[in-house]
Amino acid sequence: MTIYKKIIRLDNDETIHCARTEIQPNLHNILFIHGNFSSSLNWWPTMQALNEQFNTYAFDLRGFGESSYQTKITSLKDFAEDSILLFDQLELTDLTIVGWSTGGAVALEIARIRPDLVKQIVLLSSVGLKGYDLIAGFPANTSMFSWNIPSFFNQGFSFVDSVSQLSMQHFIFQPLVIKQFLNQYLYHQQAVNPLYEQQLIDQIIKQRNFSELLQALMQYNFKAFSTTSSYDATFYTGPIHIWHGALDRVIPLATAQQTANYFGKQGNLLVFKESGHAIMHDESDYFIEELRRIAGPVS
Repeated sequence: MTIYKKIIRLDNDETIHCARTEIQPNLHNILFIHGNFSSSLNWWPTMQALNEQFNTYAFDLRGFGESSYQTKITSLKDFAEDSILLFDQLELTDLTIVGWSTGGAVALEIARIRPDLVKQIVLLSSVGLKGYDLIAGFPANTSMFSWNIPSFFNQGFSFVDSVSQLSMQHFIFQPLVIKQFLNQYLYHQQAVNPLYEQQLIDQIIKQRNFSELLQALMQYNFKAFSTTSSYDATFYTGPIHIWHGALDRVIPLATAQQTANYFGKQGNLLVFKESGHAIMHDESDYFIEELRRIAGPVS
């Protein structure tokens, strides 16, 4: 099955690399958003599996993969605004948006800005409603990087300092380091096909927004936009599916439980008992089955 690729220039002069399956007018649209250390390539197996039932799309966020990075991001809202410009060009509406990890927060921002475009959201292994906690500019859970990041990153160096930024980029975005991260923290079940894994790594090392993205995640606070301590669904009233792996070593299951509690009846928590952070890989058949169930046929 063919994945069609296209570079689309947005009105803000960014160019976005978009991938899609064969489009049929009577099928529902599913849009996939990747997370950190990732690209749209992570979604290709899922898109291929869903090809006959849905129109599927995925794209590289600004500063990832084959997309441009003309202007540095300052918040996750920048990703959401890029996405909306892309949707308008492609005339996409009534979307099921699946946001993985950081992509989950981007999906919520899209729904906040343009709820009319969104049918439902799937927060897949998503960051929490307050993003990441950082210490000295680096995630508080530094254990996942301890094998590669020198100790001085947790000794008061500002993450936005140019030396730290260059050092972080140098230490993290090396093929062997990325390979170790994928196998130790992302995938819980069987290893990825070696050829596909190398293709993923080739895309991951093209990421150019690492320091700005961590700053954006540190500053992100979805709850700050709510007027009460509980969610009142004033910006978006559709379903919010919260899918999380019980064995996730990047974002703990407790984060998903907190998110589900916040959204109340609007949120639906589903735990994938055999999955780590990459549910679409660890329990791919179950993941596809659930996507088909919630998206359903077009009426």
